[in-house]
Amino acid sequence: RRSNSQSREYVPAYRSGPYALILTLYRHHQDPLFKGYMTKTELSQSAQPLADKSFTKPNPGSHYTAWSSCGTLLKKGFIQRTSSPARYSLTATGIVLGEQLNRAEESHGVNQEGNEAAVDLVMIDPTVSTLSSKENVDLDDHDPPLVKPPRPATNAPSNHKKNATSAEIKHLPSNLQSAPVSVSTSQYSTPCPEFSLQPGTFDIILCCDNREFFGSKSNSKTLLPDLMKSGVQCDLRLLHVGDLLWIARERVAPNIDRFVAKQGRELVLNYVIERKRMDDLVSSITNGRMKEQKFRLKHCGLSEAIILIEEYGPIQNFSLPEERIKQSIVNSQIIDGFKVRFCSGPSAVVTYLSTMTRFLQQHYSTKTLHAVPIDAAKEMKGQQHIQNKEQFLIQFHDFNQASMKHKDLTVKEMFGRQLIQVPGISAERARAITNVYPTLSTLLEAYEKCKDSKEKEKLLAGIKTGKKERFVFL
Repeated sequence: RRSNSQSREYVPAYRSGPYALILTLYRHHQDPLFKGYMTKTELSQSAQPLADKSFTKPNPGSHYTAWSSCGTLLKKGFIQRTSSPARYSLTATGIVLGEQLNRAEESHGVNQEGNEAAVDLVMIDPTVSTLSSKENVDLDDHDPPLVKPPRPATNAPSNHKKNATSAEIKHLPSNLQSAPVSVSTSQYSTPCPEFSLQPGTFDIILCCDNREFFGSKSNSKTLLPDLMKSGVQCDLRLLHVGDLLWIARERVAPNIDRFVAKQGRELVLNYVIERKRMDDLVSSITNGRMKEQKFRLKHCGLSEAIILIEEYGPIQNFSLPEERIKQSIVNSQIIDGFKVRFCSGPSAVVTYLSTMTRFLQQHYSTKTLHAVPIDAAKEMKGQQHIQNKEQFLIQFHDFNQASMKHKDLTVKEMFGRQLIQVPGISAERARAITNVYPTLSTLLEAYEKCKDSKEKEKLLAGIKTGKKERFVFL
């Protein structure tokens, strides 16, 4: 008989607060662009779809929310909290548990009866413990950190950490490794690929816009040579959207009978960078070019858009107030959903791009890449996970042609561009409005049908936008 003092392996119940928190942090941890932590608000909002209980409102007759269980995860050492306001991240033990939960979900998908399947993670083994309501602990964002803040680290993955995590997984109890789990999922229909590139048959190459290289900035002309000195395989070409992106180019055997070497087929990875030196950023905000660039980035078909800001002297020395510059940057992150990265200078830009390129080369070396039409890729945008063994990507030629500025716009696209010129209308809000009212005339007709001015004021209030179905004008 086991003694009560003997430690027991802890596995959270399916769709419980701890389950959602661990799985959310783990999945963000796998993103190479993850900043390393999440705030309480970010974590609660991201974890809510994975939990049955609300993270903000307690159930009737209870004082606890799903967030209350975070205290137990901190005590058990799965999550650590640093700084004030609090920043939450996974410990090494938490990563191991997250890996098990995520692997269990991936190995058991849709059942034969429909799109949803039941999950039972509770008490896999008598030695496995779950969280009881007595262990719920309310946490505040401004509570003192439980651990000392870690030293700043780069976003690039560490091989040492990966190996350590793998070793810890191997020593988990066998009953936990083989836990039978199925998960509620909404599978998207995958289009028939135009062609596929198997692992080992392609190279990952960083593409730089030739206008970025031949521009007036002196540091732009040194970017490509410095990247090549760092061992990064680069290509200089015209990009109609963004300044930098990565492609997967098919390897083609040389043919000595031909004078011109055959060009391998090219697919665009889901990462595009808009590089901005701080003075250029201020200029873009002033003349409104930033809004148009963000709009085009959101509609280019790539899921991960990054704004790379290169510092250029004190921020107080620019023509715009410091608060307005910072507000524009925050809006790009929170409202538009872009990743924002800061670099201290040209050398830091080279380091960042080199690190990202090497990570993508390593990460995609085991992936099968499928070419799909750009419309199909846009429909799947946000549904593909970076850990999927099969990735559905756009051909570079299709991507670049669809991103051309001078191509004919539909009435809906033109109306959307006009809307983003209105103060307070972001690209996301404009898209949500045009999805309901694709032209100005349809919007005016809807206003004419309203009974009074109050109804007109509330006409657009019910439109929802984004993955979290937020109201446009809440």
